Amino acid sequence: MKIFRPRLAEYEDLFDGSSIWHVRTKNVGTLSASDAKDLGITGPLLRCAGVKADARKDDPYAAYPELDFEIPTRKDGDVYASYEVRMEEMRISADIIDQALDNLPTGPVQTDLGRIEPVGEGISRIEDPRGEIATYVIGDGGDKPYRLRVRTPEYINVSALGHMSRGYKIADLIAIIGGIDPCLGGIDR
Repeated sequence: MKIFRPRLAEYEDLFDGSSIWHVRTKNVGTLSASDAKDLGITGPLLRCAGVKADARKDDPYAAYPELDFEIPTRKDGDVYASYEVRMEEMRISADIIDQALDNLPTGPVQTDLGRIEPVGEGISRIEDPRGEIATYVIGDGGDKPYRLRVRTPEYINVSALGHMSRGYKIADLIAIIGGIDPCLGGIDR
């Protein structure tokens, strides 16, 4: 964190000091809160449109209930707002790491759970840097799940590209795609 925070500030100064950056990202690739919700968008792309939603706060898991952090949002829903949310999330993530390290319990690093062969079904959701990952699993008592479905945020978020690029120049597509921040491995589901 000693290196990360100063570098993050340096990168932010570089971007914020660039008039070209502002022209190419402000009011470009806009997404309203209602459109983002209708499209099923999650993560920073949803939060840059003004919706304060995050699985770590909405449905807390692991150590998140014990950690003090805010969920950043912006209201403009453009590429610049997406950038601002992501920069703020990196600062908050550094704070979360510091809190977690300060409160790390002593004892074994890994607990032996033994062999688990559950019967039944379950749903889980977690927040990842690009949005919400939802997992649905059915166990029939065997050594492998009967059914497993993982929904990553990338596929849903990239589906907003057509909506976000309508009326903009082809040259704006690079910035709009960057604002969505797709991971091709997550899209291929």
